[in-house]
Amino acid sequence: MQSSLRDTVAEEGGAVPLTWANGSQQLNITNLGDALSPVIVAALSGLRVKYMPRSSSQTRMSAIGTIGQKLAGGTTHIWGTGFDATRNAMDENLRYYILPQDTKLIPYGLRGPFSS
Repeated sequence: MQSSLRDTVAEEGGAVPLTWANGSQQLNITNLGDALSPVIVAALSGLRVKYMPRSSSQTRMSAIGTIGQKLAGGTTHIWGTGFDATRNAMDENLRYYILPQDTKLIPYGLRGPFSS
């Protein structure tokens, strides 16, 4: 059974399960939108955020940053996320976006020409 974002936050002890692009030792870069995503969501919601991977079977939220094309699996509630129409989450060789199997995106607010 699919849970709502509100139910998922309650199950997470009041933390918003949030996906954002973050740097790593292998890829030490983060753009401003990605860095602001957890800050803005925490400030606007008044809740803690919990990092969730871009590929997950769990319900989560995605906010600021151009990472929509990398979301795969589960249900993602989208607020302000951009999509790169030339990238594909499942196959880096494909130069166009296809919604991955077993993935549901619920948009609330989008940006960019591909999102319209």
